Amino acid sequence: MRQSFLASLGEILRRLLAWWRPIPVPVPVRKPQTPNGLTIVEMLVTMAISLIMMAAVVNVFARVSDSVNKRRAAIEMSGMLRSGRQLLQNDLAGATCPTLPWMQPEAGAGYFEMIEGPLNDSLPSYLTDGDPGTGNGELDGNTSLVPRGAIDKDTLIPTAFPNGLGDYDDILALTVRSDGEPFVGRFGNGTIESNLAEIIWFAVENPLDGSLGEPGLRTVYRRVLLIAPWVNLPTNSSLLHPSIPATHPDRLFRMFYQRYDISARLEGDQWIPNTLADLTKRENRFAHQYDPSNPNVGFPHAMDLSVIRLFNPTLNASPLHPFGYPFERFYTNNDSEYRPLPENTENRAGEDIVLTDVLAFDIRVYDPKSPIRNAGTPSVPIAVKPGDPAWGTVANTVSYLGQGAYVDLGYNVAFGGRSERWDQATFDPLSIFSMQIHPKSGLLNYPLPFIHAVYDTWSYHYETDGLDQDNRDGDNNVFTGVDEGTDGIDNDNQFGVDDMGERETSPPYAVPLRGVQVTLRVFERDSRLPRQVSVRQSFVPE
Repeated sequence: MRQSFLASLGEILRRLLAWWRPIPVPVPVRKPQTPNGLTIVEMLVTMAISLIMMAAVVNVFARVSDSVNKRRAAIEMSGMLRSGRQLLQNDLAGATCPTLPWMQPEAGAGYFEMIEGPLNDSLPSYLTDGDPGTGNGELDGNTSLVPRGAIDKDTLIPTAFPNGLGDYDDILALTVRSDGEPFVGRFGNGTIESNLAEIIWFAVENPLDGSLGEPGLRTVYRRVLLIAPWVNLPTNSSLLHPSIPATHPDRLFRMFYQRYDISARLEGDQWIPNTLADLTKRENRFAHQYDPSNPNVGFPHAMDLSVIRLFNPTLNASPLHPFGYPFERFYTNNDSEYRPLPENTENRAGEDIVLTDVLAFDIRVYDPKSPIRNAGTPSVPIAVKPGDPAWGTVANTVSYLGQGAYVDLGYNVAFGGRSERWDQATFDPLSIFSMQIHPKSGLLNYPLPFIHAVYDTWSYHYETDGLDQDNRDGDNNVFTGVDEGTDGIDNDNQFGVDDMGERETSPPYAVPLRGVQVTLRVFERDSRLPRQVSVRQSFVPE
């Protein structure tokens, strides 16, 4: 029994081993191999694909590099714009003079003055007025970098520029106190510091010849003259270079302001540093016309714009020098008597530049009675104010929404192509700053066509200075019929003794100024985009 069992187990193991034995796999017969290689067609295809890939990579790198450059340029422009904005904000916040005309010189408060030029957003430049035959020329829409306005739908040629350029010919002049770092300026061969300064903000437009840069773009300047009444200043004759004849006193002014950043006035041959009290009087301020020996260059002591900007509003006079005597190295004028300054004259052109490639430098005042109108529908109103593009289409309607806006001085006065007008009969009370300046200011008919409107804190000393500013007696003698408003006599037999009607002068706008807004718009060349900031300053006491 046992042997039969072992025999059966052995048979089972034998059969399992026989089944598990691997089946032999036949070995394939190797064929002879052909040598490896590429045909010419394959090589050309490979090279083409490689070039396409390389072009794609280069294009990616170019786009990245261009983006980085544009971003860097935008950051730099934004930094400059912020710096300019901060400077302007600090100056407005540090104004020493309350905007409450009249001012007494004895108060020692200085002054605040704003000049509104004839140009505005409707007519931002004589280079874009559409009339190339007037002597100033026109910007070329095909080559100019100035942002375009309208484009002809058939020719695709730019036809106008007003959407890019804005108002630029305004001027801000004021006395400023710095509570932090003092102002620093030139004093001969050295420097001087003071916490008080007379500061003038203005812009210059690049002419069509490209001598100052891209035609049509502007440069914003900030001229700082320190108020330092303790300094000793030179005589005028000591500044005169031997090679320059003293035919024109203007030469001496240029020599002084190139070497001294001091607010000063000329008395005889001696330069006298100004105090805040002195600067309350218009005749002592920078670039204001005054010549004691010439009665025709006196009151109202308008600012001579030829001193600070290239501006030719009459279009028939020789172009004025672009930088004026504070900045220009060589004085250029068609008058042969204006000879160039000596070679060793210092160049001031780049010291007071705040911003370049500027599209707009627009100063506006807050008018609490300026109308705000509706350019939309009663159900979907769109508020517009004087100066907005849609203002002209709604100005003569009765779609009144409210009042109070920042506006150009004299925006309702037809001047220099202004179109920002509105019907006075449709709104009452009348907007304060919409009308022309007071005739007794003397600036209304002053023979300087590039002064449109002025806000000035004025000086009361004109009513007690012993001069006849209004020539009421008609004898053209400035020393007779003087100071009727303070002589204790009822000269006009109206409203009592020394009433307002008897005064010889008046501020251009004899009302308080509640606030100003300054808009700075620059052009970033790489991205071809404008960037804009606005600075607002309230003068209402807290």
